[in-house]
Amino acid sequence: MDFSQLSRLQVLRLSGNRLTALPLSLGGVVTTDDGKPPPIRELTFAGNMIKEFPSAVLLLGPTLQRLEMQSNRLERLPMSFGAALSELEIVESDGNPFRSPPAQVMRCGAKFIRAYLTKREQRVDEIAALLTALGLNFNRETFDRPIMRHLLPSDVPLTNLPFLTAKHLEAFDRAIDSYVNGAFYLPPPPKGAGPMLRRGADIMQELLLTTHFDLAQRHHRTILDELLRLLALIREKRWADKTDFRYDLLRPWGRHGEQVGVYMVRGAILFPDDYESADHATQPPVSPGKELPNILRVVETRTQRGFPPEPFVENNRTARDVERALDQYVGHYGPVGVAHIRVPMRCSCEGLLRFGKMHDPCEQRGWTMVRVLYTDEEVARRELDEQRLRDAQDALLPQIRAFLDTPEGEKRFLREVKNAKDSLRIHLRALAVQLKRHRAKWKPLAKAYAREEKVEKKLERAAQKAAKSKKPGEAVPGKKQETLSEVKARVARREKLEFAAARVREDIEELERGKARLGQGHAAFREEVERVLLEKVGVTVRHHLVRQQRDKAIAMDWRRPWDGIDGRAFLRYQREICRHQQGGADEEGAGASPDGVQKITPISASNTKAAEAPQPGNDDGGDDDAAASDDNSEISDVSFEGYDDLVTNMARGPTAPVFEEDDDEEDEESAAIAEEARAAAMAALEAEEAERAADEQDTISVDDDEDDDDGDLESEDSDL
Repeated sequence: MDFSQLSRLQVLRLSGNRLTALPLSLGGVVTTDDGKPPPIRELTFAGNMIKEFPSAVLLLGPTLQRLEMQSNRLERLPMSFGAALSELEIVESDGNPFRSPPAQVMRCGAKFIRAYLTKREQRVDEIAALLTALGLNFNRETFDRPIMRHLLPSDVPLTNLPFLTAKHLEAFDRAIDSYVNGAFYLPPPPKGAGPMLRRGADIMQELLLTTHFDLAQRHHRTILDELLRLLALIREKRWADKTDFRYDLLRPWGRHGEQVGVYMVRGAILFPDDYESADHATQPPVSPGKELPNILRVVETRTQRGFPPEPFVENNRTARDVERALDQYVGHYGPVGVAHIRVPMRCSCEGLLRFGKMHDPCEQRGWTMVRVLYTDEEVARRELDEQRLRDAQDALLPQIRAFLDTPEGEKRFLREVKNAKDSLRIHLRALAVQLKRHRAKWKPLAKAYAREEKVEKKLERAAQKAAKSKKPGEAVPGKKQETLSEVKARVARREKLEFAAARVREDIEELERGKARLGQGHAAFREEVERVLLEKVGVTVRHHLVRQQRDKAIAMDWRRPWDGIDGRAFLRYQREICRHQQGGADEEGAGASPDGVQKITPISASNTKAAEAPQPGNDDGGDDDAAASDDNSEISDVSFEGYDDLVTNMARGPTAPVFEEDDDEEDEESAAIAEEARAAAMAALEAEEAERAADEQDTISVDDDEDDDDGDLESEDSDL
């Protein structure tokens, strides 16, 4: 039937006819060119089997006011529904499995349907623009389907996002479907109820870019871990010398720019084919038959002979994989390596070796990377350990103040005040000598400047006198003009005089302040004494807590890569513990603890030295000593309750201690450790008092001449 011929048709009811579609002639689409849509105001096709919204209905926009389409199989409306049916006022759509717009919107009427579809079209355009900006191929027709699937075709490789899998693309399709066809008109969910993907850019960032970045980081981390394991094997077996492989240099690539150890590798030792051109550019090719075996082939041969396989070789990693991992992987404290053409190596250029003129350094193409990669657990544990050290340090000041209020503390306070005043007297004597020397340099300069000023004034008076006594028409002799060198010399002399005068003035002011300080009572030195005691006791507490943290790490089989450079101080401590468990001696040579670090005391002698506070030493002994000079590298002799049991139990066999997971229990553990450390520090302080009390008569001696010179500057009021 040709509905275009019914020019007066205003109401059309097609309900209950099992229709699956409506003819195009209903909208005026016919074979002839003179077809026009009938002026239908009410259209009903309820109770049919229509799945797709009829396109002919969209052509009735100028006249259609009421539309009834209940009990069909419609799931979505076309995006042009609102713009095409501008006069539509009433829509009845119950009984349809609508997804876009949802049934809640369909029940609100034509106005809300039109607004929903307009917003949906905007979101579709937003997603399309974002995908285009990312350079991703997508299927635009997917937006017109009831359920969005395969927006990014699976048969087209994602060159920009190669680590995304089919599972991730399905999750992306679901998120886009919910964003475009969902109930976005509702208020957002409360915080914590789910991901806040309120924009298309959020979906792209969360489900594509962030997910791909995490997958890429995991992949690159695996490659770098395998490479580090292989480099450790090369270092252990000494398969390469410093012309190809170096591990004796440091770089500021740690947390807050701290120095960490790095590997420097010439790429040709692992991938000679990929680095062949760079290798031949720096040194001539090796004669046939004298080539060294490839390290990767050596590893494969070892595996064939029964040695454990190396994952780097087993997974067929390439030079491109390594370079990409070094370039793109970001560690917890920043980049962990770089692939470049200026890796400093020892020179092996045969043409220069003959004449003893070697490159220093000989720059090669290769990689530079850190020797240790932190895990998430190690980063969190490092922050927790350092926070406990800070908390224990902050809790010491009240303990020191309480100690100074005791009788023993008053004696210690008086002794520290006396030491401070003795040091101040020595400083004032040195300052007086310095003032005398500075005055000796200043006086000749001041006299010379005074002479110049006197001569200048005399010449000025002579010129004024000549000007008054001159006759008419007689020329007055002018002042001689200075040359540039004379002006510079005069300015230099003036600056030198000002500098010398400033030094004398500063010395006098500092000397006066020191004398005033020396004349103050004991109460004025209270803060200084507290600071001195805090520094002494703080070292003891820090050593005590660090030792506890090390023992816990040994018991749990943890690493401590921040304990010394690359964790070498912790490894040295671990070896010392194992030796003492087996009754051995301390290490000697390069592996020994530095001279300033006290050795671990045997268990039998630990009780006798429990209160001794170790003093940290200075290390200038190279790479290993630099590792020991770290704050955590000293080994303290301060014992603590339970340490002997820990060592004894470890000697019997490894156990699995149970550590609390609850935050409150961790806080209690931290408080207990800090309290135990403070008790050990106070014990060390009291032991030091006992030692000094025995030698008090010998150490407290004041020269009579000093008393005569400085007695008038010092007050006898102790304020105690």
